[in-house]
This record gives sequence, structure tokens and C-alpha cells, in this order.
Amino acid sequence: MKKTLKKIAAVLLAALMVAACFAGCSANKDNNESTTPDTAKPAKFGIVVQTGANGAFMDMKDGIIEQMKANGYENATFDYKDAQGDPSALSTIINAMDDGSYDAIFTIGTACTQTLVNLSSDTPCFFCAVSAPV
Repeated sequence: MKKTLKKIAAVLLAALMVAACFAGCSANKDNNESTTPDTAKPAKFGIVVQTGANGAFMDMKDGIIEQMKANGYENATFDYKDAQGDPSALSTIINAMDDGSYDAIFTIGTACTQTLVNLSSDTPCFFCAVSAPV
């Protein structure tokens, strides 16, 4: 029971940290300007997992979406892709998402994050479930 609670707390904390990153990085040129995301063009986010849809990774994906919507991205689109453990499929997915059409890409797991970071992409990458991220 304690392990389950710890896992749930870790997932929620990771989602909260991702949402806080977006809230802290919002452009605010004028102090009177709202920090609400631009509603003219809905944001587009990619979410990638390599190892398949297990419970913890699905909780992370749901937590990311929930927190992003709670922070003003109600109209955003979230494009979820699962490589199902196939490294070549993962590479194809990451390369397709690195076309400049995504506002950010969320990676779940070490392999996804390494694949995206190794591209030297200009698209912001937020990650969770990564061992030794430094």
C-alpha cells in the first residue's frame, strides 16, 4: 500500500513540476499582461513513451495532460505516441515530432528523452521517469 501511495505521489509531483515549468517560463512583457496562454492558436504538445502503456506511465501521461489543462491549456492538443518497446519506432516517432509543429514534447522514460535530446532539437523537452538525468 505504501509503495502505491509513493508511486502516485511521485507521478503527481512530476506532473506538477512540468506544469510549474510552463507557468514559470511564460512570456510576460508587461506587468499588466495576463499570463494565460494565447488562445488564438491552441498549443500542441507531444507525449512519447517507449516501453508500452503500463499503469505508471499512463498515470504520468494523464497527470501531464491534467496539469497542463489546469494551467490554462484547456484547448491544447496532446498527441500521445507509444513505441511499444521498439527502438526504431521510437526514433521514427521522435523524428516526426521534431518537425517544429509542437510547442513542447513530453518524454516518459530514459530512452525517449535520450533520443530527443540527441537530436539537438529546438523543441522544448520535458521529461519524467528518467534515471540519472544529469
